[in-house]
Amino acid sequence: MKEYSYQEQNNMENQLKIRQLLQELPAFTLTFFRGIEPRTSSRTRLGYGYDLRIFSNFFRNIIRWSVIWICGIFRWIFWIR
Repeated sequence: MKEYSYQEQNNMENQLKIRQLLQELPAFTLTFFRGIEPRTSSRTRLGYGYDLRIFSNFFRNIIRWSVIWICGIFRWIFWIR
């Protein structure tokens, strides 16, 4: 069995984490990660993935709460009449 250096082991672990992150993120982010792969380290891509996950969760929550708020306003308007 081949012995891997510390950096190679780190890169493999980061690649696994990135693959797990990509399952949680929207599909178009895969293209983004493919595009930045040759120019960035695995640690940088992992950081970008964590940031994108936070942003996508925030965005989903904003959309969800906006829809709930708008539906509440419509219920209130039509309930008054």
